[in-house]
Amino acid sequence: MTGAERVEMVAKLAVPCTFVFMLFLLDIVVVPYPLNLFFDAPFFLMGLYYWTVYRPTLLPIWLCFTAGLILDILSGYPLAFSALAFMALRFVLVDQRRFLMAQSFIIFWLGFVVVSLVYCAALWSVMSLKALAFLPIDNLFAPVVLGALIFPLISTFLRLTHKIL
Repeated sequence: MTGAERVEMVAKLAVPCTFVFMLFLLDIVVVPYPLNLFFDAPFFLMGLYYWTVYRPTLLPIWLCFTAGLILDILSGYPLAFSALAFMALRFVLVDQRRFLMAQSFIIFWLGFVVVSLVYCAALWSVMSLKALAFLPIDNLFAPVVLGALIFPLISTFLRLTHKIL
């Protein structure tokens, strides 16, 4: 492989990696009250879901663990919760990727809704245990609903970056 081909390959890989990094930043951004509703969606989970199904080599397991650990530290979640959850979801998605790749967008989208619901329900349960009280149920459903509404838009951008590759 020549130097120019290596540079081209790195440039092509930089596009999806940058987009996933931006999704991660949206997960950790803190915004004032009226706007925080729009930033409650599991953005990194959208990138994890898409790339694990279509190009799992772009999102290696160590990156899922590291992103989850950083998210836990910055968000105040129990240490290693998101890291382990992202790794577990990645293992399940890699196992189901042939099925998901063969489906229409609606089924692919519903798959994301299920993954999002599982992650948010586990997070809600762990945070309720940490608080020793049941947290409001909207803490569970708001991210799932918002993520379900935003996923088609984010998925369109992810598909465009996939075509670049």
